[in-house]
Amino acid sequence: MHAIGKRIDNKRSIELVSILRHGTSKIVKPDSDGYVPIQDLLTLKSFREFNTDSFYRLAEEDKKKRYEIKESGGQAFIKACQGHTISINNTSIQKITTQQAQSYGFIIHGTNNKCWQKIRQTGINRMNRQHIHFARDDENAISGIPSGCTVFLYVDMVGAINDGYEFFQSANGVIVSPGDSTGCLPPKYIIKVKTGS
Repeated sequence: MHAIGKRIDNKRSIELVSILRHGTSKIVKPDSDGYVPIQDLLTLKSFREFNTDSFYRLAEEDKKKRYEIKESGGQAFIKACQGHTISINNTSIQKITTQQAQSYGFIIHGTNNKCWQKIRQTGINRMNRQHIHFARDDENAISGIPSGCTVFLYVDMVGAINDGYEFFQSANGVIVSPGDSTGCLPPKYIIKVKTGS
């Protein structure tokens, strides 16, 4: 695909993520599991140039694997794997056991220096999302780390699980946690900090 096609797809991908994660369309709304019929998306001005195959291609080529597509009753449906601010029944995330967490090693939360100054005092906050996002401790990790992060927090997932915090893995490999009742994971679980891009 040439550069113009990639720019268009990137713009459409941003719009799609906004609809699927945050319910920003007044016309198309995700169902209780977060899925939207692709046929409904095709009615939107932003996706006029698309067809059903375009959504399959977008999902397949997305480096962060943010989308999940299913077929049911002769229709195709698409959802965001995680990152929702709207309430959904996210059946595609799997709870991580202590044993699994031990095999993962540490997990990483990406942020910036300004946010790190607050995190070191109050902990990592899920903000207006349903979960805090982490990547596995893998130098090839893309999903779970927002682009532009300059501070990387290494988190002791095993210690947090042993203290009662829950962690889950989404379909695209992102590790997520709701944190405590206020949506935070205390700073005591941050065991290492790296800076740089």
